[in-house]
Amino acid sequence: MNSSVSKNYDLIASIFDQDMALNMRFNDVGFYLDRVAGKSSVLEVGCGTGRISIPISKVCGELVGIDASVPMLLELRKKLHDASDDIPDIQLVAMDASAIVLQKKFDYIFFGFSSINYLTHPEQVKNFLLSLKPLLNDGGCVLLDAFTPKPVARLATGWTDDYVRSVPSGGLLKRFKRITPEGDINFIQRRYEEYSVQGDLERVINTESRIRPYTPDELCSFLQATGFKVSAEWWNYGEGDGAGADFYSVEAMLVQ
Repeated sequence: MNSSVSKNYDLIASIFDQDMALNMRFNDVGFYLDRVAGKSSVLEVGCGTGRISIPISKVCGELVGIDASVPMLLELRKKLHDASDDIPDIQLVAMDASAIVLQKKFDYIFFGFSSINYLTHPEQVKNFLLSLKPLLNDGGCVLLDAFTPKPVARLATGWTDDYVRSVPSGGLLKRFKRITPEGDINFIQRRYEEYSVQGDLERVINTESRIRPYTPDELCSFLQATGFKVSAEWWNYGEGDGAGADFYSVEAMLVQ
């Protein structure tokens, strides 16, 4: 990750659950539940506000969640504090994915919600994978999921209307987006407008980020180059095949 990515999430932490958390069209949470059920120790890299963390904490032993954005972690901590049902304790650590330092080992480590696409250079992905190796127990697994590459047309009209959604306050959240291809990288600009119940514009948030979609072959080659062996793969979180899939997930174990 880089500072601009974490800054973006700092800015949208309070609206994340009405924003990106609602954009997933597939049951990725159920997919992860199946992957980690019964595992004694799990590490979620990029846990955010807990969309995935909270449900999976109920089916595994110890769960550690790391995220570079402190405001996102604070949103998750508030959910845990306010929860009416019994949620197992989740150890939360403010830490960047590109510099993981933990004195623990895990049975399962995953980097979900296509967050690996923020690592826009292959060497960053490889270094990330190398950093996970000393954190794995014998027989442990890592899992990555990523956006698959798709053609992105330069938008002749600039900004496009992305969505209009209701927010808990009763107001509205509007998002506009512009994507500019930069070779293998997509430069993404987003503009958020928050409106009160009365329709008054209360806040504007502008974010910029760069992502790099990776092909399945690229992700597998990164894993193999860093000492992992691919053990399973899925498209659209097990709901599709490789033809035109939006997401690719791959699980791998250390080569013994």
